[in-house]
Amino acid sequence: MFASDTLYELRVALQLAENEREGGFAAHISPFVEPPDIGGLLQRIGYNIVTL
Repeated sequence: MFASDTLYELRVALQLAENEREGGFAAHISPFVEPPDIGGLLQRIGYNIVTL
């Protein structure tokens, strides 16, 4: 599972390149999970003691 700051520089570089070529950019992946939400997600799927 990747958080929102994963590979930030690569994501920005790809957005800039697409913006230059296409005149804009679109989302190509699912939204990222924010770190505070990970514990709740793990508990919802059955993990009782979550340690991050």
